[in-house]
Amino acid sequence: MAATTKKTPPADVPSAEQVTAQAREIADQARDNTEQFIASAKTWGNYALDAYEQAASTVLGAQTKVADAVKTDWLPSIVPAAINANVQFAEDVHAAYLKAARATLA
Repeated sequence: MAATTKKTPPADVPSAEQVTAQAREIADQARDNTEQFIASAKTWGNYALDAYEQAASTVLGAQTKVADAVKTDWLPSIVPAAINANVQFAEDVHAAYLKAARATLA
């Protein structure tokens, strides 16, 4: 029968405790990076929503001005009323969208 000998690992092989500590450190770094990424994404998401809100406000303001401009004696009052109703509907939809989007980013 052959005798078995216990081999010792080479000196440059890390111990199980060292590997565990390194794994925990890497996991902590990944968690920190993920949290920073999420914070940045929320910030840029809010910037995008602000730009969207400004653009929508500009477009809807222009539509309101068109509705005011087309109020004449020869044009039935239904046309400006329809434009204003459309603007009000769009404002309500945009407000709901922005509220939901901002709640998601919070």
